[in-house]
Amino acid sequence: MNFDAAQLAWLEADLKAAAANRDAVPWIMASAHYPIYHAALALNANKSAAHFLGEEGEAEIGGQPLPPFREPAADGAIFTTPAAPWRKPTTDGHAFVECGATGECKTVGEWHADVSSKLEPLLLKYGVDIFNAGHVHDYCSTFPMAYGKRVGSDFNQPKAPVHITEGNGGVPGVVGTYKFNDCTTHTPWCRTHASGGAYGRFTFWNATHATYDHVQNNGGNISDSFTIIQSKHGPFPSPIKAYS
Repeated sequence: MNFDAAQLAWLEADLKAAAANRDAVPWIMASAHYPIYHAALALNANKSAAHFLGEEGEAEIGGQPLPPFREPAADGAIFTTPAAPWRKPTTDGHAFVECGATGECKTVGEWHADVSSKLEPLLLKYGVDIFNAGHVHDYCSTFPMAYGKRVGSDFNQPKAPVHITEGNGGVPGVVGTYKFNDCTTHTPWCRTHASGGAYGRFTFWNATHATYDHVQNNGGNISDSFTIIQSKHGPFPSPIKAYS
């Protein structure tokens, strides 16, 4: 998810068309492979973005067997050297690679800041209600978020998008045991973080109410549920006021 001018122009045109159609379809949900907000991004801010965003990173996040190691070619965006020892997995195979002080790789934090600076202004401008993503093989959800800050403590008339990562629906190696994790210690803006096989289900009841259910694969139990109430869809207010 590295946006160039053409990609940003395409995205803005698509969001503009969706916003113009809100009388017929009030809710706007954007979806991408990579999340903007997830507890793992904050915990690994100083690690290699190439490692975190690659196929090996997906497996390591989920604690699954690693795929064969492949050294990528330099592309000037994330990788700055074609073959370097910092890129190779550690002995246990399940730890993200640190970026050294010499700038040989872009960090997760640097990647996130770059993506956020390009993507979030468009999400706010067109009032995107929900941003839904994957990549990380677990579940994480936030209260409304903008520019790294929590914008509210509930889902009643949110002033920024709600972010959901649902990446554990049926990936290889997914465990059947479901577990909630405390994500607020290291990531105060995190609402919920959980592991185990599950999927997300949206119900858009009408123009003002939408419910999200987090459903376990084993037995279909609903482990998490919340309803977003938005009576006035459209651009979010600017400047954003962070919740305190």
